Order: sequence, then C-alpha cells, then structure tokens
Amino acid sequence: MKQLVAHDPKTLGGWDIPEHLEAPYVQFYHVRETMRLISSSVVDTAGLSHINVLLEYLDFSFGAEYEEANDLFDRGSVNLKHLPKLFRANDIVVANEYGQPRCYNTSLCQAKGRSVSIGCSTWSFDGSFRKIEDHLSVKWLHDDDDEVPITSLGVYPLRYDMAGLRDRLLTRGSTSWSCRGRRFISYAPPRRMFEIGPV
Repeated sequence: MKQLVAHDPKTLGGWDIPEHLEAPYVQFYHVRETMRLISSSVVDTAGLSHINVLLEYLDFSFGAEYEEANDLFDRGSVNLKHLPKLFRANDIVVANEYGQPRCYNTSLCQAKGRSVSIGCSTWSFDGSFRKIEDHLSVKWLHDDDDEVPITSLGVYPLRYDMAGLRDRLLTRGSTSWSCRGRRFISYAPPRRMFEIGPV
C-alpha cells in the first residue's frame, strides 16, 4: 500500500485511518478500481500478490454491497446505508451558502452514525483570492429506509448533478478569476432626448 500511495497520494492516501479499516471498507470501495489499474506497474512482484489477495477479499466479501451502492447512485439516489460511500477524498462537493452553490475540494470523509463529516478546502475572495480550510457535515434527516435524490442533500458530490450546475459554476468562477486584478469597466448610458413642448 505504501508503494501505491507514493504513486498517487491524493487518491490512495488515508487508507490506514482506523475507521477505513473497518468493514465495509468505504475507502477501498472508492479506490479499488484505481488499485487494479496501477498496481501491476507500480508495485513489486511480492507486493502485487498481496494487493491481489486484498482485492479478491473485497470482491468476495463486499462486492454485492458495493454493486448495490453503485446501482443506487447511478439512479441518482442515496439511502442511509450507503451514505458514507457517496463521499470520497479528493472530490468536488457542492453546498449552498446564502442561497448560492459553493464548491469544496474534499480531503477526508468520515462516517459518524447518521452523518458524514467532510474535511475540505475552498477559495475565498476578499480583494484577493486565498485558500481556506473548512469542515462540512451531511446529516441524514430521513427515515432509515428512505431513498432520496442525492442532490436533495445539503452537501453532495458535484459529479451527481444533472442540471448543468457544473457549467454554471465554471462560468461564475471564470468571471471571478478575471476580476483578480484591476479591471476598468465603464458604462455609457443612452442619451435621453427631451421633447420641448408648450408650457
């Protein structure tokens, strides 16, 4: 695992956090396909056999649960059981701030009972751009057996939005970025024509 993490620390880092080593191994749910793709070219022969045993164990023990989560997410829905699997590190999530969507880059996602705690960062502008560290929490406010649209959550991964939000955010971001330096903006109002008539 250390060899894999050294190759892609953003995607594969954090696998050894105690919570990630508890079934159903949510971190491995997110990274197992990446592990399959890169392990043969990154890991030595001895390490590769260990990685293959781990992947076979995950497929045998949790493959059905992982597929159930995938099918649910593909329909654009989530339930309490699979809520922790919805969020992953190194992903873009959206939250509403003062009625406007705001993006965050996730660094650590941890399930805690009926909620998910998300360590993240975003950009702030107060005359200059600066990166700030933040924390978000997603609370399950529905019944245990409910299935709800992913985009109805207070925070959700941007990859599940199908309403064009990504394009709108990119346009808004480009406009904001263009204002990082001084820009001259002028406005020339139309000239009014006055009619002079009898007084």
